[in-house]
Amino acid sequence: MTDFTTRASGVKVIININAASSNIAVRSRGLSRRCNVGRRPVEPHKTATESTPDLEEAAFEKFLADLPLAMYSAGEAVITAGSKSGRLLILKRGSVAILMGSTEIARVNDSGAVLGEISALLDQPHGADVRTLEDSEFYIADAALLRKDPIAVLHVARILAQRLVAADAGLAELKNQIQAGQSPDTIGKLIMQILRH
Repeated sequence: MTDFTTRASGVKVIININAASSNIAVRSRGLSRRCNVGRRPVEPHKTATESTPDLEEAAFEKFLADLPLAMYSAGEAVITAGSKSGRLLILKRGSVAILMGSTEIARVNDSGAVLGEISALLDQPHGADVRTLEDSEFYIADAALLRKDPIAVLHVARILAQRLVAADAGLAELKNQIQAGQSPDTIGKLIMQILRH
């Protein structure tokens, strides 16, 4: 189980991630959201002050509007493995490849995707290189923001939860293919597909 606690404007936000049971819980100021990733979702505990997804999205858009922008040309390094940049990059437009060594492990082109969040959350150097595949624009934020701003924390928590759901689905499919006796070639292609998502 991994716990991440942050405090912003006197508001304490706690995120519990339990990979073994696929549970994720976010708690703050009487709000509680809980989901069981990869299985039927657990109903969230609702309170009168709970935000709706539209309000949360509007708050995130407002949050982004206050951040500086940076442009990177196609082929440029955005993040270098082993470095500690101390910043988060939030994709406004464009596309990037994430590389571990010379192996591309993912491509990202979703507006709002956050890069550098694992390094920021774990306070460790970046684990992968990130290079632009085309001219790309990013919002730039100080990594310490994850310890100060509940809007940023919730956005990153959602992204991590989506990755966990995709990984769970990919592993379930892989297990099904192995149990069905699929060829090593088919299994290899599925593994590469899982790694790219």
